[in-house]
Amino acid sequence: MVENNLNLRNASAKTIPDVLSLIEKQAKQQPKGTWVMVEGYNQNTLDEKRHITFWDIDKVAPDHIVCLRHVNMNMYVLNSKLLALMGINRDSSDFEDAEIVKDPNTVNQQDFSILILHVLNLINLF
Repeated sequence: MVENNLNLRNASAKTIPDVLSLIEKQAKQQPKGTWVMVEGYNQNTLDEKRHITFWDIDKVAPDHIVCLRHVNMNMYVLNSKLLALMGINRDSSDFEDAEIVKDPNTVNQQDFSILILHVLNLINLF
């Protein structure tokens, strides 16, 4: 399933644009429609101190399935392609072994932002 990994643990990424640049570079090195699995993501080490959103990711890798796995190993940020594959949208509610966390600033608007997905084992959800 996952063909390419990008490890942020040893990367010099200090900002969200730095991380997005690395994701974009990785995506350009592989065929459209393939997975980009990003390991070692940690919003607390970024200057912005916020989570990357699927909107951020979609700007740099719109044709790939992207999943950022947090350093704590049980939190993920997914792009819109992966959210769609999982059937997750603005009306989705939590499901077994997962909590969908939606941005409270956009959840009641036409657009929405699912920031993170807590899961015990993301692979088992497919």
